[in-house]
Amino acid sequence: MTTISEFGHPEMQQDNSHDMHNLEVLRTISVSKFPVYLAYSHRYQEHYALKTYSYESKDINASFLRESRLASVKHPNVINILYSQALQRAVSDGKTSNVSYILMEYAPFGDLTDMITKGCLSDEKIVRTYFHQLVNGLEFLHSKGIYHMDLKTDNLLVGKDYKLKISDFDASYFQGDEFMAGRGTRNFRSPEVLAEKCELPEKADIFSLGIILFAMKAGFLPYHEDGCINGQNLLELMLKESPLFWVFHKKYQHAEFSEDFKSLFFKLVKSDPRKRASIQDIKKSKWYQGETYSEETLKLLITQAYEKS
Repeated sequence: MTTISEFGHPEMQQDNSHDMHNLEVLRTISVSKFPVYLAYSHRYQEHYALKTYSYESKDINASFLRESRLASVKHPNVINILYSQALQRAVSDGKTSNVSYILMEYAPFGDLTDMITKGCLSDEKIVRTYFHQLVNGLEFLHSKGIYHMDLKTDNLLVGKDYKLKISDFDASYFQGDEFMAGRGTRNFRSPEVLAEKCELPEKADIFSLGIILFAMKAGFLPYHEDGCINGQNLLELMLKESPLFWVFHKKYQHAEFSEDFKSLFFKLVKSDPRKRASIQDIKKSKWYQGETYSEETLKLLITQAYEKS
């Protein structure tokens, strides 16, 4: 692969000399289930993200095998995987172990959670612009028989081109796979995924799409799986499409939503996956067809937002 002098923290060094891009690992980006590092190629003078997977006993991590399949998938709104290596010897704290890694494009603006927290999605037009990009990326994946199965704001990155990138496919399901590995993430997963009875993976992604849309617009999640909030079971109200769902958020969160937004949202999160909106239904909705920003204006707005944060 590469000559890497530092491999995250604690210090970790490679023990072979195969040179692909002369990468130097600069720092840790994420310390979640599969650590991600910021790497720099002196050869190409470019930053990349390096995602690593520990071996499961003596076997290649199944999550690596699922995610590395995306290397051949190219779309402006899907993270670009540049290279993957199934077996790499690495040393950490004097101990040698087997790891796998994926080298992918670096998204300097972080994830959608960061953007929401920093107030970068400051108006509905920005929300709609990025939602269009998310829908386009998901439509492309579904057309290829690829289903993410763990869509959430943490897994949506914004690249150096200011475009939204769907990432983290370690739980993905490809049409024809023997089983679905994805169990989703709390507060983003559909009821059937939670119950481990998912038969329509594309509709599970659509449900998560609805939760993401709400979070982008409101700045917070529509419900919590843990139970009631101020005496109300918001998940139950949402699945029943009750007007009280909106009354609650207006009263306690001071959040306002247009009728067009409400209509689209409830279509995305229907309890029966067979009745959930399709991608085409989304594109035909009145809210979706509202105004969006041009690429140049979007770049300007996001740059200004980050300068202020």
